[in-house]
Amino acid sequence: MGEPKPKEPTPSSLAEVSAIEQGGMLPTARKDLKDIVELPLLAACETLYDKNIQTVFSSANRKDLLSGEAYIIIDFDSLSEENRAIARQYNEPFDYQGLRTIKITIPVNESMTLEEISQKAEAIADAFVQQPATWIPTYTLEDLKKIYNSPQGEAQYDDPNFWGNYYYDKATGRFYLSEEHYRKANE
Repeated sequence: MGEPKPKEPTPSSLAEVSAIEQGGMLPTARKDLKDIVELPLLAACETLYDKNIQTVFSSANRKDLLSGEAYIIIDFDSLSEENRAIARQYNEPFDYQGLRTIKITIPVNESMTLEEISQKAEAIADAFVQQPATWIPTYTLEDLKKIYNSPQGEAQYDDPNFWGNYYYDKATGRFYLSEEHYRKANE
C-alpha cells in the first residue's frame, strides 16, 4: 500500500485559488461538484444543486481579481417562475453557449477572505427556492442507440442492462445519467 497523498493546504485568499480549467460539465452527483467548482463557490453551488437549480459555470479564482468579480452562471430557462424573478434581482438573462442563462456576480478584491466570498455567494443561493429538476436529461433506448451509433439488428443494444453506465427506470423505460439524477427528477 502506498503512502497517503499529502493534503494540500486550504487557500486563505482568492489569490491562492487556482482555476479549475475543466468546466461546463453536467454533474451526475452532488459529490462531483467539488471537482468542477472552486472552493469559494462550492457551498453555494451545492445549495443550488440541492434546490434543483442547474449551474452552468462558475468562477472564483485568482484570475477573477482582475475583473473584480466571481460568478455563478445559472440556466435561466430551467428555473421556476419564482426563481426567475429572484434571479432577475441580480442580473438579466443572456446567451451563453446556446443557453439562456443568468450571471450572478459576487464582487471580489484582494483584501477579502475566502470565507467572505463564500458567505456572500451562499446568501444569494439561499434566496432561491426549491423547484423541480426539469433540467435533468432522460433518454429512451432509441436515443442511446442513436447517440452511440449502435449497429441496427444487434440484440445486445436492445437490452437495458447493456447500458449499465446509465440508471434505468423500468416503470417509464427512461434512462438517466445516474440514480441521483433519477431521484432528483422524481422528487
